[in-house]
Amino acid sequence: MNGKPNPEYDDPVELAAIKDAAERMGDYKLKSALDYTVPDHLRMNTDKARCRLLVVKEKVSFLLCIAWPLLKTIKRVFSYLAL
Repeated sequence: MNGKPNPEYDDPVELAAIKDAAERMGDYKLKSALDYTVPDHLRMNTDKARCRLLVVKEKVSFLLCIAWPLLKTIKRVFSYLAL
C-alpha cells in the first residue's frame, strides 16, 4: 500500500469528466452557492402543498365514486357477452 495519493496529482479521467460536466451543465445555479435563492415559482409553502393534496384527493374521489363503478359495469357487460 502506498498510503494516501499525492494531493498535487490530478487524474486525467476525472479532469475530463469534470470538463465534460461543466460544458453540459449550461446555466446551472449551484444550490451550495452562498448567494443562491430559490425562485418564487419553485418555492413550496403550505398553501401550495394543501392545493396539491386537494387535487390528489379529488382524483382519488373521482376514481372511487365514478370510474370504479363504471369499470365494474363494463366488466359485467363483457362477461355477459362472453358467455
